Amino acid sequence: MLKFSNILAWLVGGLFLLSLCFRAFVYPHMYIAPGDPYGISDVIELFLGLLFITLIAVAGLTSLFLLVRGRVGERKAGVVLIAFCVALLVAIVPARELASSVW
Repeated sequence: MLKFSNILAWLVGGLFLLSLCFRAFVYPHMYIAPGDPYGISDVIELFLGLLFITLIAVAGLTSLFLLVRGRVGERKAGVVLIAFCVALLVAIVPARELASSVW
């Protein structure tokens, strides 16, 4: 279970960085048809956001399981995983705003 929590932490962090890079470098250059409120870039960003929320939820449930059922080392990993996820949830909105102001 400890390896699974490590993999989840890497997946959540990687998706966080991927969504920021998409927002900063790809999103501004994608085409939106005249008169359309949304483009394919908005659909991709929605998919990335839903995937991020899903991974955060799985990581939160995993960390709770580790806190309740795990040994001492697994409990520490659960605390670290939940702290990492909370930090990313707090940082996602300002980081997205900063990434959108790159261009």
